[in-house]
Amino acid sequence: MHVEHDQDGITMELPSDLRLVDQVVEQARKYVREQGVERSPGLGLILRELVNNAIEHGNAGEQDHMVKVRVESVGELRFLVRVEDKGEGFDHSALDLRLSEDPNQERNRGLPMVNAYADELLFEDNGSVVLAYLTVKRETLFETDEEDGVQCITPTGDLSSSVAEPFRSLLVSCLDEGRTRFRFDLSHVSDIDSVALSIFVIFANMVAKRDEDNLLEVVNASEDIREMFHLTRLSRVYSVIEEDGKDGQ
Repeated sequence: MHVEHDQDGITMELPSDLRLVDQVVEQARKYVREQGVERSPGLGLILRELVNNAIEHGNAGEQDHMVKVRVESVGELRFLVRVEDKGEGFDHSALDLRLSEDPNQERNRGLPMVNAYADELLFEDNGSVVLAYLTVKRETLFETDEEDGVQCITPTGDLSSSVAEPFRSLLVSCLDEGRTRFRFDLSHVSDIDSVALSIFVIFANMVAKRDEDNLLEVVNASEDIREMFHLTRLSRVYSVIEEDGKDGQ
C-alpha cells in the first residue's frame, strides 16, 4: 500500500485486498490525531464500508485494480473521506440509503450505515467515486490548576448535557477540598447549553453558602458566551472578564 502525505491530507493507494483495510483505517486515524482530534467515532466505519465496497463491488475483487483513498481536513473537526475504484460505476440514483428496520437483513447495510454516520454522502463519476463528509464531535476535557489561591478550571470542548455529570462531579470535588475561589477559563469553549448553565447556577449557590468572601470569575469567554451570562443574569454572581482584562459586566 502506498501512502502519501501533503499539507491538506493523506492519500492511500492499495490493491483490491481486504486484508489492507485495517491499515487504511489506522493511517487515517493517525492523520486525524495529527490534526488534534484524539477520537474520531464514525471514521473507521465509514472507511471500512467504503473501501470494502470499492474492493468487492467496484473492482469485483480484482487485485490488480487499485483503490484510491483520500482523507483531508476541510474545516474545524470536519473531514472529507474520498474513495475511488476502477469499476464502471452504478446507478446510485436508485439507492435507498435508509437503514432497514428488519434486524434479519444481512446485506445492503453498508452505504446506509455510512449515510447515517456522515454529514453528507455524495457520488461522482457514475458512482465509482464516493465522498463522505464527517464532523467529529469535540470531546470535552477539564484541566485544573491553582494560581494564587484560585482554583482555575479550563474546559476543552463544549459544555453540554453530555458532560454535565463529570463537570458537576469536578466542581463538587473542589468544594469538598474547601475551595471557594474559582476562575473558569472558557477560551476553548464555543457553546454552553441550558444544562451546563444550570450547573453554573447551582454551583454559585453552593459556593455562596460555604463562604461569603468567595470568588467566581469567567475569563476568556467568546462574545456569545459573555452575552449569555449577561442575559441569564449569571454575570451578577460571576465576574465576566474579557480577554483584554476589562470586566465585562
